[in-house]
Amino acid sequence: MASGHIRKREYKSGVSWQIVIENGVDEKGERKRIYKSVKGTKKEAQKIMTKILNELNNGTYIEPTKTSFGDFLKEWMETYVEPNLSPTTIVGYKANVFGHIVPNLGHIPLQSLNALDIQKFYNKLSQENHSKTNKPLSARTIEHIHANLKSALKQAVKLGVIERNPAEAVTIPKAKDYKATVYDEEEVKKLLKYVKGTKLEIPVVLGVGLGLRRGEVLGLKWSAIDFEGKKIKVQTSLAYVDKKFIFKSPKSTAGERTLVVSDSILETLKKHKKEQGLYRLMLGATYENNDLVCCEEDGRPTIPGTLSHRFNIFLQEHDFKEIRFHDLRHTHASLLLKYGVAAKVASTRLGHSSIGITLDLYSHVYNEVEEEAANRIETGIFQIG
Repeated sequence: MASGHIRKREYKSGVSWQIVIENGVDEKGERKRIYKSVKGTKKEAQKIMTKILNELNNGTYIEPTKTSFGDFLKEWMETYVEPNLSPTTIVGYKANVFGHIVPNLGHIPLQSLNALDIQKFYNKLSQENHSKTNKPLSARTIEHIHANLKSALKQAVKLGVIERNPAEAVTIPKAKDYKATVYDEEEVKKLLKYVKGTKLEIPVVLGVGLGLRRGEVLGLKWSAIDFEGKKIKVQTSLAYVDKKFIFKSPKSTAGERTLVVSDSILETLKKHKKEQGLYRLMLGATYENNDLVCCEEDGRPTIPGTLSHRFNIFLQEHDFKEIRFHDLRHTHASLLLKYGVAAKVASTRLGHSSIGITLDLYSHVYNEVEEEAANRIETGIFQIG
């Protein structure tokens, strides 16, 4: 059992008290001692010594370290994040950790970091700054930074480096729920008419007709399309990280799904496949065959950001209401629900991990459907002719 005593130290600047803890011997048979200096009264030093002794005897003592939070974060990224997460997720972690957390909190010793430090950091990120380099961050971005910071400190607690997670005691700005801008039926019909025969035709058809995500559109391969069975397997997504293309599987089992496809979409795809085949014959050995449905004319994969840029330019040039490419997926989902498709079916087709996600995202559509349902009941059984 550990024991300790207190020594008085007198200096020109004043008096301090040195706590000396005897904590047994190490593997070499040498005494293990813990030293701590306390400025104040002997009574205060006594309290600290008693606390340390209790922690040692209870097995809850955490050995002091001079490791900075920045150094710990670097090691945490290398040891826990990079080996276990997808390349695209890692990019987000790096942006948050090395772009925001380390520059602001990295200098603080890990064991000294407290909730107030973190709270001030979040407040700083959300405050308006009119300089060109430091713009206020959105509540959603701060929410992501907080998730990364909290996860890192949770690991520090597990490793026994800190006693508790200070990130649990802070208040982060509340992110507003994103409400997607979607097209109605007439706008969709007009868009499909205008994109016909352009580079955007197939991506738009897959986005608004099947609700595929941008990465799923660009990662779709011909081998995943069953023209006879009228089905498409969504099993690959394309990402572009560190100037490299990465084909990855969906994050959840729900994301990997098989969709029944309408005749119109299948006919559009068949026509596109023939045209793509002509380019392949024309370019010969220079054609890069990746079996991709949506790609550049020479077969190379399309950078996701490039597709979004092309889509935005197209909308501007043709005076369409501006939406994101991803909003084609939201448009598809909204139309499904508006047409009376069951929420469970819509959820499965969209690749949501639970029906709750679908209900939360498209609650505004359900309000319209509910109103229509109420009107039908009113007309059907309460209005007497």
